[in-house]
Amino acid sequence: MSIVDLLNPSIGPTATSYSDDDDEDAEGKGDRCDENTLKQEDLQRRLRHVHGNEKLATSCQDDESIHSDDTDDSAFQKRGLSCSIKTCPNKAVSKGRCISHGGGCRCKVPGCKNGAKMYGLCHLHGGRKKCKHQGCGKFAKSLGLCWAHGGSKTCGHEMCEKGALKGGFCWAHGGGRRCRAPSCQKPVKTGDVCSMHHNLSNT
Repeated sequence: MSIVDLLNPSIGPTATSYSDDDDEDAEGKGDRCDENTLKQEDLQRRLRHVHGNEKLATSCQDDESIHSDDTDDSAFQKRGLSCSIKTCPNKAVSKGRCISHGGGCRCKVPGCKNGAKMYGLCHLHGGRKKCKHQGCGKFAKSLGLCWAHGGSKTCGHEMCEKGALKGGFCWAHGGGRRCRAPSCQKPVKTGDVCSMHHNLSNT
């Protein structure tokens, strides 16, 4: 600033003048700033939402891993896996083991170690449905009927009307499973031995 400017008050420092247009420009800039701020806040909300979903997905995966043990038991049954005990040919029921080796539930009758089938009971203690034929107290095999009343397939041997066991034949014609003990022809009850040899092995 020169001395002339100081002596002449009419000539002073250039003052900043504002006009209506300037006010509109300022308002426009303010609106743009507010709009940008809203966009940033919206973006941050979206990012938090995405990250929240990722965390939710991770927690779901964790829950699935926690409950994976529960589904393993049903997987053993669906896939028909064998018992994890070596040399045991039985199918696994739960925890990778058959009923004889600790898998599944036990009959609720005190002292009974058989596997529970229905109502918390084994076959021997009422854990099976009875034949629906009037006056018959035998256990139902299929269709609500026992062998004698048509609740199973008949033996595949010609002229034999007995109920078929595993293999499509009755016991007399080679159906079912025999005890693995030498010279024993009794049916398998527990594991791959008959009830007598199973009791002997536990004594």
